[in-house]
Amino acid sequence: EERRLNFPRSPFMDRDNENLPRMQIAFIDAIVMPVFKLLEEFLPLVKDQCIKSLQLNRAFWNSLASKGVIKSVDITAYLEREVALITATGTITSASENGATGANEDEEDDGN
Repeated sequence: EERRLNFPRSPFMDRDNENLPRMQIAFIDAIVMPVFKLLEEFLPLVKDQCIKSLQLNRAFWNSLASKGVIKSVDITAYLEREVALITATGTITSASENGATGANEDEEDDGN
């Protein structure tokens, strides 16, 4: 609708410039991780039960971004190929083997 009315497109809502991994990583870094870090102070199990999974999720999106797989349609095709490969070989490669990391590369590690 914005395009039809010649309005500026809302950030992260422009289908012509879609970058799903960037959006997911930004959401994790800006919203989700800070919330879980606060929760961890009161509920120590959050670290093992949530933060580690969140780091793996971020590593997945980072891996896709590093491969240039950024549009929804490309992500779907990539995942379908990966499932076919896993089904055919019975082997799963980890995100770390594909060059992904769970760490936020823009921030220094604070030791937590």
